[in-house]
Amino acid sequence: MLAQACRILQDESGLREPAYLREMKDLADLVAGQPFRSVATGSVYARCISFLPEKYAAPADWPQASNRGDVNILRVSPTEVLSLSHLIGKSPGSPNAFLEKLLGAPVTTRNWNTVVRLVGKHRAAASL
Repeated sequence: MLAQACRILQDESGLREPAYLREMKDLADLVAGQPFRSVATGSVYARCISFLPEKYAAPADWPQASNRGDVNILRVSPTEVLSLSHLIGKSPGSPNAFLEKLLGAPVTTRNWNTVVRLVGKHRAAASL
């Protein structure tokens, strides 16, 4: 199903983007853990979650920030990375570009609020 969705996206838009599946329960568990609770929303450009293509073991020398300081890594798991994007001048940090360069693999990044809304909608639909 995932491969078919990727083909349709490419056929319709010309974009070839990575896509990874996650169980709704896993996303709900992430949201319930409130990983960004200590981060004031207005203090950063975006709170982000990046989904990794396979289980990665974080290297001991995993950087905590990009060289520009526009991306900070908060937490790394084998399947996702939680990060903060900061506005430096007029350019926001790109956790996606930072992680793809670091890992040498495609990554897909979403704003944390997107995941929170998705989980909320799923909960609301499940309670009907």
